[in-house]
Amino acid sequence: MMRGYLKIITLKALDEGPKTGYALIKTIEEQTGHKPSFGSIYPLLENLSKEKLAIFKEKGNKKVYSLTKNGEEQLKCLNDKKQEMMDKMEESMKIFEMIHGQSLGLYQKKMMEKIKKEKMDLTQILPPEVMNMKEIWAKLIVEDKLKNHKKEISKILKEANTKLLKIK
Repeated sequence: MMRGYLKIITLKALDEGPKTGYALIKTIEEQTGHKPSFGSIYPLLENLSKEKLAIFKEKGNKKVYSLTKNGEEQLKCLNDKKQEMMDKMEESMKIFEMIHGQSLGLYQKKMMEKIKKEKMDLTQILPPEVMNMKEIWAKLIVEDKLKNHKKEISKILKEANTKLLKIK
């Protein structure tokens, strides 16, 4: 899940305040449910320093990383692109409704409004397990396992839906 996104996630974590590499790993694991390896986070931090997006100060035998102005600007640019994408998604939902004559679910609309209004991303709203589901579905489709396991998948989803609906 994190491949390709670790840089952005790391920039966002550093935007919260200075952190050591170990603290970054813990923060990212708490926020995403995925624990980046030392072998991925430390080379990334080195690259962020080379790109002048982050700097570090040595405190004892530890390096404490923080964002530079360039890092803050890049993160702002990424957030602006995210907002642009959200606007396009909202427009696509409206077009879908016009073409199909039916509206997307009320809860889907409210969720989009909440994300937009509160400037949240899905990782702040949904548990990591839901975010992982996207990757699992893609794998099932690519490996052509949906047809052969239709009953089993249906049973799992029905059980999950039943339990989720009981939450009050």
